Amino acid sequence: MILIDFGNTRFKWQVRGPGGEIQVRGAGSHERGQNLTELVAVLGGEARDREPVWVASVVGDELEQTLVRELARWRHTPSRIVFIKPEAAKAGVRSGYEDPARLGADRWAALIGAWRLSRSASLVLSLGTAITLDVLDAEGLHRGGLIVPGRLVLARALAAATAQLPEVDMPGSRSLGQNTESAMANGCQFMIEGFIESADECIGRTLNIDPVRILTGGDAGTLGADLRKRWRHEPDLVFDGLATLAWES
Repeated sequence: MILIDFGNTRFKWQVRGPGGEIQVRGAGSHERGQNLTELVAVLGGEARDREPVWVASVVGDELEQTLVRELARWRHTPSRIVFIKPEAAKAGVRSGYEDPARLGADRWAALIGAWRLSRSASLVLSLGTAITLDVLDAEGLHRGGLIVPGRLVLARALAAATAQLPEVDMPGSRSLGQNTESAMANGCQFMIEGFIESADECIGRTLNIDPVRILTGGDAGTLGADLRKRWRHEPDLVFDGLATLAWES
């Protein structure tokens, strides 16, 4: 099977065998669809047969239709193309959203991947363009989540709202900056890690759970070492959820 995680700025894929083993993986950046044709063509070169394609997408309809058109150009056209849609319940996970369809497809896949991994209460933290934190209880119920700006979005918003602050894309640390760029990067780092620590403590106390803490997303490596060691890093979590949905279809 072919699995695609179609994010806001990154297009990632895996080809998995019948037992779920990863045979090929790849990724590339896209900016509102730029480079998408090339990225899908590279993936198409890995397709050895007419395989199903499962997609977790958070982009708009136009880019999704562009993906469908590019998939149709493959020598081995997909046997089916499935854009997953969050549901009230699937694969042991029950949605806690008022309208389950409004939950992001990537968050839904990550929750299913987390449940398959732990079968216990979990915090699922994803660091990317946005930072999301979702809670699963011991019965597989999604108790809800939080969404805040990611590292680069925070820094760009600050630069856009001021006259003299620059755009900063370097990772920060929990220390005082010695120039404007490091002061911005480190300030954003304090905000992000403070949010994670505060939310973790509040969720555990409010819900009376001691969860498995699962970390994923492209910016997972930017967390400080002291904080990161408390979290189980699962970079393939969305793909694990997609594979689970494919097996249960």
